[in-house]
Amino acid sequence: MEWWQIVLILLGSAVVGIGGGILLSRLINHFVRKRYIWKREVMPVVEKQKREVASMVKEQSSKKLINMVPLFSRKSITILVIGLAMGALLGMGYWAISPALAEMGTSVQSSNIGQPEDGPYESTVDVRIMSRGTAYTSVKDLQRWGEYYAAKMSSLPFLEFLSQKVAEQAPQYTHSPEELAQMMRIRYDYKSDNPALEITAIGASAQEALFFTNFTSEVIDEYLLLEEHNLRSEEYQNKLEQKESIRVTLLQAQKELASLKLQNGYDLQLNSDYVTLNAKIQALEAELATRARDVATFIADGYTGRDYLDALKAMGRTSSAVSKAKSEMSTLEAQATLDHLEESLAYSKAQTKVENLNKQLDDLDARLTFLAMEDVSGSAMISFHNIEEPSEPIPVPVERVRGRNALMMGAVFGMGGAWILLNRKWLANGMPSSTEALPEEDEEDKA
Repeated sequence: MEWWQIVLILLGSAVVGIGGGILLSRLINHFVRKRYIWKREVMPVVEKQKREVASMVKEQSSKKLINMVPLFSRKSITILVIGLAMGALLGMGYWAISPALAEMGTSVQSSNIGQPEDGPYESTVDVRIMSRGTAYTSVKDLQRWGEYYAAKMSSLPFLEFLSQKVAEQAPQYTHSPEELAQMMRIRYDYKSDNPALEITAIGASAQEALFFTNFTSEVIDEYLLLEEHNLRSEEYQNKLEQKESIRVTLLQAQKELASLKLQNGYDLQLNSDYVTLNAKIQALEAELATRARDVATFIADGYTGRDYLDALKAMGRTSSAVSKAKSEMSTLEAQATLDHLEESLAYSKAQTKVENLNKQLDDLDARLTFLAMEDVSGSAMISFHNIEEPSEPIPVPVERVRGRNALMMGAVFGMGGAWILLNRKWLANGMPSSTEALPEEDEEDKA
């Protein structure tokens, strides 16, 4: 709302409130608060009392202060209600004629109220949202994509991109991103039978409005591909930096793991007693296998003589030796676990860390290869197509003040004007304060 419009409504509300208050005050004084006494026998006495009271009030008026009219008195409430009603009516009247006033303020000729003959104009076009390729995409998914891209198309990056493209291809229609934000409205069209974006452009002329509806719908796909390319490039750089960071961390983890291995006390594969015992067990198991073959050969030949018995005893001794060696190994493993539990846990943790870092590097390499080789234009899931020509540009109605605001402002200032009228004498005397209750100048006469 322009400043002159605000001043106009304030002055109008004050004038109507004060005028209505004065009129109502006169009517109340003349018809309501004055009492008529028709009994002739008491008339002389009453008139005498009136003269005495008037004389006394006149004598004291120069001595007593004028007080503010009580806010909750009948007179005050009545005047304020009338001022409120009159101000509200004036506010609604201003709302009704505000388009014509706006046209007068901008020196634009009009054939009809609120409909200028020469700009601005607006044009609208629906852009269909379609899935790429042969893969099925539900209407609900397309709607979600449409809502997402409608919000993205209303953002500053898109408006900057649009402003740059317009400056390159149609310099006569160049506008800043901030101006385009006022001219363009892109939203999801919930009234359409098919998923679509509704693009509305407002231009100073019909040609400009029509240009922006066509041009904006054409550059949407180009902007999305450019944005996807930028996102891919940014992700590629981030992945490279992440890979380098993981590589350094992996090198440190491998050094830590090697250092733990060199401590030799928790890793039985590096313990000499464990290695010797393990070799002994393997030799005894090999000897036991040989003895078992000999016994099996004797049995197969049906020989049960002395050689068979000696082979059988030797196999028993070897089997006992294997069992004893394995028992010693179990004892050694248990003792090593108890003696080097913390070192063993540290080693396991370091080994797991190295394995995880290697896996992360493998995943990063796979992602970097994908980002480097994939065609951005083929990665888009949806595309946008005009389903019809943009609408014929039509004049934009002059913006009027909101009815609720006009009503509220009129009511407030109407009440303010009525209150000023009601307490005009008190205000004129400098708003004096007094603890003494004084009668109003038109207080009811008491017989």
